[in-house]
Amino acid sequence: MYEYLRAQRPILALTDPAGDTAEKLKNMGIDTIAPLDSKEAIVEGLNRFLSLLRENKAPVAPMDKIQSNSREAGAENFSVLLNEIREDL
Repeated sequence: MYEYLRAQRPILALTDPAGDTAEKLKNMGIDTIAPLDSKEAIVEGLNRFLSLLRENKAPVAPMDKIQSNSREAGAENFSVLLNEIREDL
């Protein structure tokens, strides 16, 4: 998922709409999600996705959100947390 987000390309996610992957995508501004276990929902989601692509309106994650979810940002957050723990000891 992160590689697709970093590529800043439109994504049609076939995943559980209530799951962690869908939640992360929604937080990144991606709402083109269809449940993997529903043929009807996939067809509907694909049609919507294709329409958005044709209109150049398919959502793409903004770079600032992508960068805040990078390995570097995660490592920095982890470093801050470890320093806070060390200070509390």
